Amino acid sequence: AYIARLEAALDELAASDPEGAERLSAAIFGGARALGLDGTGRIVLPADIAESAGITDRAVFAGMGAYFRLMAPSAEAAGPVDEALYAKVHAMARRPAGSASP
Repeated sequence: AYIARLEAALDELAASDPEGAERLSAAIFGGARALGLDGTGRIVLPADIAESAGITDRAVFAGMGAYFRLMAPSAEAAGPVDEALYAKVHAMARRPAGSASP
C-alpha cells in the first residue's frame, strides 16, 4: 500500500516538477530489489549495493517510521541529497486517500 501511495505522490509531483519526479522515481525505484536474510534474520546486503554506498565493515541504520535508510557512516555526516524533495513526496504518500495537497 505504501509503494502505491509513493507512486501516486510521484505522479502528482510530476504535474508541477516533472524532472524532479523523474529523478526521485529513479532514486526510489530504480535499483529496488528483494534482499535476503541470513540464518539469524539479518538483512544480507549484496556486495554491489554495499560497494556503491561505500559500506565496508560498518553501516548506519536510520529508522524513519515506515521506512529506513542504510548508509556508510560518512554518508550520514554528508546528509541526504534531495531531502526537501524526499520529504515532500513521503508527506504526500502518508496523506489519507482523497485529501488535498499540502
